[in-house]
Amino acid sequence: MANALFTYFVAAHIRGPARGRVVVNCIQYPVGTAIFTGRFSTADLPEKDRHDAWRGRSPSTAGRLYETRPHEPFDVASDLVTLGPLKIHFSTITGQYFDRTRAMVAADGVDDLVVNVRFRGGALGDMNGTPFAGSTGSIVLTDMAQPQAHVSEASSTAYFHVPRALAEQFLPSVASLHGLTIAPDTATLLREHLLQIWRGADRLPVEQGGRLAASVLDLLAVAVAQGRGGEAAPDAVAGAALMRARAEIEMRLGSATLSVANLCRTLGVSRSALYRLFAAEGGVHAYVMRRRLERVATTLSDPSDHDRIADIAERWGFCDAAYLGRLFRERFGMTPSDYRAFSRGRPQTSASSALHAA
Repeated sequence: MANALFTYFVAAHIRGPARGRVVVNCIQYPVGTAIFTGRFSTADLPEKDRHDAWRGRSPSTAGRLYETRPHEPFDVASDLVTLGPLKIHFSTITGQYFDRTRAMVAADGVDDLVVNVRFRGGALGDMNGTPFAGSTGSIVLTDMAQPQAHVSEASSTAYFHVPRALAEQFLPSVASLHGLTIAPDTATLLREHLLQIWRGADRLPVEQGGRLAASVLDLLAVAVAQGRGGEAAPDAVAGAALMRARAEIEMRLGSATLSVANLCRTLGVSRSALYRLFAAEGGVHAYVMRRRLERVATTLSDPSDHDRIADIAERWGFCDAAYLGRLFRERFGMTPSDYRAFSRGRPQTSASSALHAA
């Protein structure tokens, strides 16, 4: 269900990739065509200014949605990864107290579901009268329409907001999830998937953002169902597994380490289970080959790329230019060289013209 929702949601909210560099709070954010959006760090600021600089960022960030008080010298480094409408903050931050009062809830009107995945460091506190404790490896859910107060150790986390209307399409009532803590064992799939996305964020293209966002929400639905003691819907489980497999393939697309054996090992599934996941795609090998050829086509269309066809073949996992040429022609009806000329609007060769006429 999450995938279908994102077909509309991403189309409504995603913007085309920006280019150049953006400067925020004197911190430079490189912006390109990858899902990695930029980094915020207080490391180069005087210690006395660090907490205010963090709090002075966008109104939608944690520093503005809570009253916060560090309980040790403050420092933070945060990577922002954009997956369609999801903005995921991967942060390493020192310990502090967080308090979201009823007055703050009424004033800012933010009512999203916040998902906090704790790679390192615990947190404990009170969620509108209900105590909670989240350990390293756990996931903590909060309803921003309700008050809360907690203390966090120095930690490394991923957190993101899910708009309330979207969350309630595929999860139980957001209000009922306030303070739900999902144990580390149950949180493993989502936690490891987010780590993989973070590690590959500078290589994963923005056009994959909606697909990756859907995979995150599918895995969240599975974790919530299991965390509440129930069984996740089979289609959600299968959808989550498929999306995680696709994300893993995307990160290794040009690597010689991309193999069925390594995929099975990384994903923790059998060969037969992996083949079943990709049955509708014609099999895992067919899916990988199609994605590689699509990446080659994207590269050939890029006017800033002047690499030889042989180098592009090697970059995207083909043994040589001749092998790439044969498969590329079967897929696109022309050679890589002719495709490069055609896609960049240059005059076509007579061979290329003959191919189109045929």
